[in-house]
Amino acid sequence: MSLSSFFYRILNLKNDELKLLFGSFFFMFVIFASYAILRPIRDVAGLYNDKEILKWLFLATFIVVIVFSILSMWLSGFVARKKYIDSIFIFSSACLLVFFLALWWIPKESAYRESAHFIWLMRVFYVWVSVFIMFVLSSAWSLLVDVFSKERSQRLFGIITAGVSLGGIAGSNIVLFLSKFLQLQDFILISMALLFIAIWLKSFIINSAYELLEKETQAQEKIKNKNITKNSTKINDRENLDSATALESNAQKNILDSSAESARASNTPNALESKNAPESTLAQTPALTPTAALKERFSKPAGSKNPFAGFSIIIKSRYLLAFMAFILLLSAVSTFLYMEQTRTLKLLFPESMEDYDKARTQALAGIDLIVQSASFVIQIFLTSRIVRAVGLPWMLSVVGMVVACGFVVLYFTHPLLAPLAIVMILRRVGEYAFIKPGREMLFIPLDSDSKYKVKNFFDTVVYRGGDSLSSQAEDAIAKVSVGAALLSGAFVSVVWGALGYYLGKKYDK
Repeated sequence: MSLSSFFYRILNLKNDELKLLFGSFFFMFVIFASYAILRPIRDVAGLYNDKEILKWLFLATFIVVIVFSILSMWLSGFVARKKYIDSIFIFSSACLLVFFLALWWIPKESAYRESAHFIWLMRVFYVWVSVFIMFVLSSAWSLLVDVFSKERSQRLFGIITAGVSLGGIAGSNIVLFLSKFLQLQDFILISMALLFIAIWLKSFIINSAYELLEKETQAQEKIKNKNITKNSTKINDRENLDSATALESNAQKNILDSSAESARASNTPNALESKNAPESTLAQTPALTPTAALKERFSKPAGSKNPFAGFSIIIKSRYLLAFMAFILLLSAVSTFLYMEQTRTLKLLFPESMEDYDKARTQALAGIDLIVQSASFVIQIFLTSRIVRAVGLPWMLSVVGMVVACGFVVLYFTHPLLAPLAIVMILRRVGEYAFIKPGREMLFIPLDSDSKYKVKNFFDTVVYRGGDSLSSQAEDAIAKVSVGAALLSGAFVSVVWGALGYYLGKKYDK
């Protein structure tokens, strides 16, 4: 068995998909590695501020997220799809270059004291990195959901998500091993270099999509011509025409043109495209070959030039309103568990304890190691098989139900560490291996405004807003009773799981 055949078999690939999969995998890998290199610098920047200042930095991050979300929605209406990612990444690289130069020009006063200018530079950097990863990662997924079909995304998105996990591990290790030899600002240049590699990989993905679509179309044409020839003596001219039409329809299944998927979605109750959709689809341009239609689509901007078009789409769609609630509840569940983790660690490892910070770090590191390892294995080998075996509705709902049971267990066992660790591991592995790829699949059938405007808004403003709101709510409930907070978390998890099932059913339609 050749190496190529081995990959096709173990990764559940179909003909000629390996090139597109590897391009997408390493695309996400270098993006998250770029962020993982910056993350320790951001965390160091946070240490220059007390808790009161950090609260303001969180607020500043949320405000900047809103502003950048509106700007990115505006940009997607003016820049061609194939250049949209370039614009986001080049702008991010330019910002990194500014920070690199600023760190040379605004040095610390000494090893023990920082200048006021340096502290403010670190505050700006802290906010920028927090915003940077949300927009870069969201833009990257917008590209992938635009070139993958529903069927192909179910098989391959889990593997592609593993690229994010592996990129995080690689980026952290780069900092760990090179920190003895490089200055703080030197890592910014490495992060920049990875972003430029990501730009090249973006072009590689689009070209691979063109090639794969062309091969699939040619294969279907051969089948069509063969069947027409075989049956030509048995059917009349009218039947020949009907057969050719039916075969042409079948030839457009399982191809990368997600515009065609959007056109089909417009016939469902949860459709998000209006009758006067701004872009042409395959159904509207039958004279174009599928490959030509895909190329034409990527040469045009993504839908409306109105930066606020995404808001009106959300308000008019029950599907997207439910989707937004799903993300808010996902954020809330994560926050409720994070707060319980903080309480438990403070109780078990109080500051009066010797080496308390080391004990806390070891506990968190152990959880993180299990999460990263388990997530990577499941993403590579199991996610696609599970979604095809049980369906997207169950994959999006089961994590919420399991976590709800976990909250109930924590209600009876608080503040024991072992039950908390198990629930945290189940929640995080479930999110990375099932919820994240499943969430991206939900965008596949949607139109361009949804993929490039609504998705960006969901991934940034909605998620960050959910963090802020749920942290305030959990804090207020916990002041009444920790048990009440845990039971509230269980209730939120059940609703979250139910919404996941609803969205999965709508996706299947």
